[in-house]
Amino acid sequence: MPKAYAYVRWSTASQGEEGRDSHDRQTTPLQAFTEATGVPVVETVIDKGISAFRGANARIGQLKGLLDRIESGEIEHGDYIIVESIDRLTRQKLTDSVDLIQSILKKGVRLHTVFDNKTYSYDDPSRDLETLILVGVIAKRAHEESDTKSKRLKSVWAKKRDTAETNVIGKRCPYGFRFDEQSQSFVIVEEEAQEIRQIFELLKHVGVLESVKQVNKYSKRRWTRTSVLHLINSKSPIGVLRLQRRNENGTKAFDRYVPNYYPKIIDEIEFSAAVAAMKTRLTGRKYGRRTPHHYNIFRHCIQCGEHKCGMTFNLQILGAEKKRYAYLVCSNRAERVCECSNRIRFELVFGTFLAFVRQLSENRYIDERTDKKRKDFTWFSQDQYKQMDTVNDAFSRFFSVRDTSAPKEEIRAKKAKLTTEKTTLEM
Repeated sequence: MPKAYAYVRWSTASQGEEGRDSHDRQTTPLQAFTEATGVPVVETVIDKGISAFRGANARIGQLKGLLDRIESGEIEHGDYIIVESIDRLTRQKLTDSVDLIQSILKKGVRLHTVFDNKTYSYDDPSRDLETLILVGVIAKRAHEESDTKSKRLKSVWAKKRDTAETNVIGKRCPYGFRFDEQSQSFVIVEEEAQEIRQIFELLKHVGVLESVKQVNKYSKRRWTRTSVLHLINSKSPIGVLRLQRRNENGTKAFDRYVPNYYPKIIDEIEFSAAVAAMKTRLTGRKYGRRTPHHYNIFRHCIQCGEHKCGMTFNLQILGAEKKRYAYLVCSNRAERVCECSNRIRFELVFGTFLAFVRQLSENRYIDERTDKKRKDFTWFSQDQYKQMDTVNDAFSRFFSVRDTSAPKEEIRAKKAKLTTEKTTLEM
């Protein structure tokens, strides 16, 4: 006996919210289909908030799984795929839409649209031309409708981007700011701004991770390395708005910076000094392909059992002989969000992994005993760590004392003006 599989899709998350009819409108007719044909609907596949305009639902959505099951034969010859209309399946260009629908029909699976109560199949060769014309017309109309909507939205957003230099284009704002309804402008949230100022002050002397550790001791939010890098890329602390545009393939790309959109939390010279200090500390570690400095083969693969978060690779160089000791540390502890005690020597984890691989390759468990004992590395006590932090803080304060002499102030003012001009030129 044939079976039916319903496919339901809506383009944006808001269309699936309570009170909206996208879900009910597409699922209510299914019972009527079963009563009319006697074919039970055994499964309803739903793509929530995913577009069919560029075929995302067929590439990465639940529809892809449905198509794979048709291709593998799990959904058999004579079964039904039920949709509200053709545009639920695809809103791509005509040739792409026809290819997608043909890939379903050629497997002997029937396509039923409840909107017009039509069934498309290869069972009757005499109706091939009718099927092709109907599918083509509907698919063409759906694509043109989505294409028009896309162009209108792009036009609206382009106009908004163009007015950003003189007007507020949205009330959403980054951390450190809020939108004031009375003045219809952005204002600084001083408590949050102080955290940002402290981060950029620390970045001039220590790395991102150490800066995050210090600020997370008292901050309102949990700072991470990613959030600090986002601050730098967006340039919001110096009052800049970073605009993006959407490419033809649906991805987002950088458009331009708009200066003086927000009030400044720090000035340009402080921002540039922190970024320049970070660049001097770079050791060749980059995103993408890993460099020889990346020793952690468990990156993104190992978690702290207590907090269910990643483990940070921590390489320590100790003693006069510059010996290296590698650890995996709970990232929450590394960023001072908690005092988690999960810390383990990297070679023990690596050795366990190799032993497991050996067991798999030999297809048996190894029960061997040796006289070797693990030597646990004894690190500093918490009191000693606190003493070291006190010394480091004193050194930081000593080297960051501001020279307020007249010549220095004049140089500082000229550097600030130069930095502002450079930033404006870059934008």
